[in-house]
Amino acid sequence: MEKLELIKALMERKDIHLEAKKAFRLAYPNAPDKMIDTAIFHIYVDGIHAALDWLTEAELFLQNPENTITEGSTFHLIYHLYNWLQFKTLLQDTKEDIVEKLNDVKAALEDDDKDAAFELLEELKEQFNGGLNAPSFWSP
Repeated sequence: MEKLELIKALMERKDIHLEAKKAFRLAYPNAPDKMIDTAIFHIYVDGIHAALDWLTEAELFLQNPENTITEGSTFHLIYHLYNWLQFKTLLQDTKEDIVEKLNDVKAALEDDDKDAAFELLEELKEQFNGGLNAPSFWSP
């Protein structure tokens, strides 16, 4: 029952966006604002609703197996979970990791491999801007 009480408390928060921003800023003080805002969206804005939609479909299926757990609700939840994992992965880089990547750029330039250097620099730029995109889970 503790889980339901926590979920109820989460759903009853009045200014969840502001509270989430404060919590993320404390946990990830060096994260770009764009990344913090993206994480808030994927967890506290749309992510909560995606999780609730999926859980609702899971219960409706048990009540009547003709009510399927849809791909739409499943992919919607996976999309938000993936983005949370991506956020966590990007923020795990320490100063030492970044220095190592910069040393890789330097080494590529010393080896006259401008393409590799530019690729590494672009990855760093995208990481700092919070601009990496999630893969598409939808098949064409």
